[in-house]
Amino acid sequence: MKRIIILLLSFFTIVSFVEAKTQVSLLTSTACNNAIYTVWGHSAIRVKTEQDDKVYNYGVFSFGEGFLYNFVTGQTDYKVDCNEEIWSSIRSAQRKNVYLYEQILNLSEEEANEIAKNLEINSRPENCYYRYNFFYDNCATRPRKMIEKTIKNIEYPIFNNQKTYRNIIHELTAGLPWFTVGIDLCLGRETDKVVSDSLMMFLPIELHKAMEQATRIDSSGNKVPIITNSLIRVTPEEKTIDKNNYSPTLILFVVSFVLITLIIIGYRRWNQRPMDILLFGIYGIVGSLIFFLTFFSEHPCTSLNFNLLWCNPLQLIFAILVPFKKFRILGIKYQYFNLATITIALIIGIFNIQVFHITFYPLMILMVIQSISYIKRNGEKQLR
Repeated sequence: MKRIIILLLSFFTIVSFVEAKTQVSLLTSTACNNAIYTVWGHSAIRVKTEQDDKVYNYGVFSFGEGFLYNFVTGQTDYKVDCNEEIWSSIRSAQRKNVYLYEQILNLSEEEANEIAKNLEINSRPENCYYRYNFFYDNCATRPRKMIEKTIKNIEYPIFNNQKTYRNIIHELTAGLPWFTVGIDLCLGRETDKVVSDSLMMFLPIELHKAMEQATRIDSSGNKVPIITNSLIRVTPEEKTIDKNNYSPTLILFVVSFVLITLIIIGYRRWNQRPMDILLFGIYGIVGSLIFFLTFFSEHPCTSLNFNLLWCNPLQLIFAILVPFKKFRILGIKYQYFNLATITIALIIGIFNIQVFHITFYPLMILMVIQSISYIKRNGEKQLR
């Protein structure tokens, strides 16, 4: 009997040593310019025990059928995926040549196990998909909410941020200038609001910075750091940054200048109808996309987009009707309307009611010149 008791005690002692202490940490990859979806960086949660080492990643998506339409309409579903080791995150950071930070969270065993349990439930096939929202529900906001669900008394540092969403986007897409132009076309006035410190944590690197200085109240009532240890898992190699001398700003200014010159010089020398159809057709196609995003997309910050004042679907309808003489008077009336809306857009931009990309101004002036040219040309024909 005594021997059995000793064996049982030995067994439970061994089990107590084998029982894993759970360690939870926040992983942060910094931004890179490999693709539009990598310029924001990335966040994930690592759960490490003596038996397992799992990384939960809320940024998984597929370029499968319907992806582009769903992304444009704001109906993209992302999923949380679980990798069995941290090395996949390390290799990904090495391929992108970015920093990979790991911040170990100051948690009790009970809290760490609770997070691990919630992540495991979240990653099940029936729970793993969620409706992605770039600013408010993404790979950084999900880990933050998971942590806050367990630690309810986190105090974040005060940064007094003064940047707008547009400022942030311009900084991150500086290496992809054409994307910057496209994003400025698609996003409206809401993008120019100052982002609060709390909402800034939609960016992985901002969540990383906030967590680095965040505190909590422990069981003894003392204020202690949220992070017990910070590690740099990957350090990028230095590389030469290729400067793009053919920026959208230069190209669109030159193109606008050349077209304005051609319109003025060719006013009485050659047929301007092809130019009418080309310019108003292009503006109308782009305007149709902006219109769709403004009124039918679930994306945040696409509504109330004043780019519609100078670039709208009506211009496409006008381009289609240009060859028909019976619509000439209607076309002249429309061009007066077009001049009025472009003037309003210029005033809105000058007074920063909505911030327009600098390349939009020569495009507005080009449209003004073409509208005046159409009115004068067709007005003279009506008098004959």
